[in-house]
Amino acid sequence: MRSVAKRIRPGFSVVEVLAAIALISVAMIPLYQLQRALADAAFRLEQAAMTLEARENALAWLETVNPQLQPRGEVTVGGWLISWNAEPVATVPIARGYLGESIHAVGLYEVEVVVSRDGRSDRFTVRKIGWEQVRDPLGFIESEPTGPARRDG
Repeated sequence: MRSVAKRIRPGFSVVEVLAAIALISVAMIPLYQLQRALADAAFRLEQAAMTLEARENALAWLETVNPQLQPRGEVTVGGWLISWNAEPVATVPIARGYLGESIHAVGLYEVEVVVSRDGRSDRFTVRKIGWEQVRDPLGFIESEPTGPARRDG
């Protein structure tokens, strides 16, 4: 007859394996949450970088715009639609000097800028100076002298 003695086998039992899997899965949950948080942060950082790039492109483009002559408009730059609307904040009266009045009218404008692409948009405002030539720069010079010509000899 065989011995009733219990046989001992080396290794893990099924219950021990299931318990180990349960412990590992519980320990992995915070790691997955951390990974998700890092992925979300990376996405937000990428969006912020794209928005910053769009603002820089818009500001560079607006350097070429004179808000007094072109108070509103839109243009596409690098895939971004840039639209602006300028409202006067202050105008400067035409200056008078010893040569007469200034040839430019100058004003300060608040420019509202909207940058949009793929359903996303960013809105910001900047202040710019606008100007317009209102007089001929050579208007104070007479083409022919009036009165007697004088010679010192």
